[in-house]
Amino acid sequence: MEYYFKVFFLFYFRVGVIFWLPLVGPMSRIPKTVRFIVVNVLVIAVFLLQGSQGVRNPILDTHPYILLLGMEFVTGLVFTLILTVPAVVLLFLGRTVDMQIGLGAAGIFNPTSKTQDSLLGALFSFSALTLFWALGLHLDVIEILIESTKVLPLGQVYNVSYKVFMEYFSTSFVLGLMLFFPVITSLFIVDVCSGIVSKSMPQMSIYFVIMPLKILIGFIVLAITLTNLSSHFEMLVRSPVKFLVGQ
Repeated sequence: MEYYFKVFFLFYFRVGVIFWLPLVGPMSRIPKTVRFIVVNVLVIAVFLLQGSQGVRNPILDTHPYILLLGMEFVTGLVFTLILTVPAVVLLFLGRTVDMQIGLGAAGIFNPTSKTQDSLLGALFSFSALTLFWALGLHLDVIEILIESTKVLPLGQVYNVSYKVFMEYFSTSFVLGLMLFFPVITSLFIVDVCSGIVSKSMPQMSIYFVIMPLKILIGFIVLAITLTNLSSHFEMLVRSPVKFLVGQ
């Protein structure tokens, strides 16, 4: 019985970090009570479904238990990092567009982290989360966590090349940049034109004229971009699951 309790808490550390640690993205807005319930239900369900299969590991008898818990915590950190990359990319690029479009002062208050999130970044993050659930990718993540105990036995660190990580990060950033690049470029052109007009007609208060125009142009270009590049948005949402399956 003591052995199974040890295995249970090892798996709890691996899965729990994914729900408890995220400080960015939609996951950070989930109340702690809900996270606690989800983690416990998921871990208990997986543990009962697996039974005694895949839990026998000689390393549990030869290494200090605290060290094994630390290894599982590191593994959970790696999983968390992989799953939160799309949210970080969308929040970063969304804040960049917010500053350009004139919505930098606006934002959405995050009651969990007591910070203010980017307006467009939060909008895209929630859209990505909705698409994540609509595509059934949450089921794939749960299946990956279950299978991870067979591919990566409890008590062992997730060993992956940093080059593979860098390739994943760069690919995710490029996919996100492709979504926001048209609107960033369009707003930059508007800023250049407004600067030329301001120099040629200094008596005109160009700021109050150009600000509503930038917001209008920004949202129009953003809508056109999402209509034509929806497949790239889906690829960005699928990228964490695709990366984990590939590993």
